[in-house]
Amino acid sequence: MTLTTLLLIVLGVVVLAVIIIGATSGFDFVFGKFKLLPGQDLQALAATCNIAAKNDLKIDYCKQFKEVKLPSGQKSLVNCGYLKEQNLLDKDSATLDCVINEEALFCKSLKDKEGSKYDEKTNVNGKACDAWSS
Repeated sequence: MTLTTLLLIVLGVVVLAVIIIGATSGFDFVFGKFKLLPGQDLQALAATCNIAAKNDLKIDYCKQFKEVKLPSGQKSLVNCGYLKEQNLLDKDSATLDCVINEEALFCKSLKDKEGSKYDEKTNVNGKACDAWSS
């Protein structure tokens, strides 16, 4: 057997393993380990919020919370309204307003959800859930 054949076989096995792991565990299991730049989640959420605002998607803008690592280093569940308050959105796309206290409603839904990994100490928009419910 030639060296080229052996290398192609090894490469084929590696590609096949990645496809099998990706199909069974999700590709994030494989490619999620390669986050090289800090703040990628926050940047992606800001881009998502800009799109939601430009298309007037108020439910996505106000009610969708995503766990990100804030510039302060702490992890928090945040929505687009919080990013707007922090001036992290484009000026022309920060036109939507979240009228009701979405954070308190979201924290209540976390408490009501059985088996949730979140509790009253979970940070939502930079504060613990127990601070939003009071």
